[in-house]
Amino acid sequence: MIDLKVGAGPCFALLRPCHLTSIEAPLSAVRAVLTGVPDMQPIDRPTAECATLAKRDLKPGEKLGKIGERDYRAWAVTAEALRAVPLGLEEGATVLRPIAKGEMLTADNCAPDETLTVTRLRRAQDVPDAAATAAA
Repeated sequence: MIDLKVGAGPCFALLRPCHLTSIEAPLSAVRAVLTGVPDMQPIDRPTAECATLAKRDLKPGEKLGKIGERDYRAWAVTAEALRAVPLGLEEGATVLRPIAKGEMLTADNCAPDETLTVTRLRRAQDVPDAAATAAA
């Protein structure tokens, strides 16, 4: 909670009075059917990405742990500003150069594990028409 700038603690109370996805999603579907107008529509490009920041100083050669452990945390950035390795590709990644606490993990300082299926899928997603090319 300190990392999220909520305070020093040790006690915290979390209140989420109106985010009820089990109600919101069905209501959105009903509105779309009844009015013919969806609440949201997809667009042709990503607008945001979940990047990562180092939670501690990282040394070259270190393998990063799983999401939520002690190595990195999520940070939302605009897709245009992204030089970071996306959050989902950090597990098992190798640190290439020293990374200071609070520094963004990028392709210059961190290499994802290219043997993982999630990494291969993301690479295909990032290249236009790569999925079609791979399927051919």
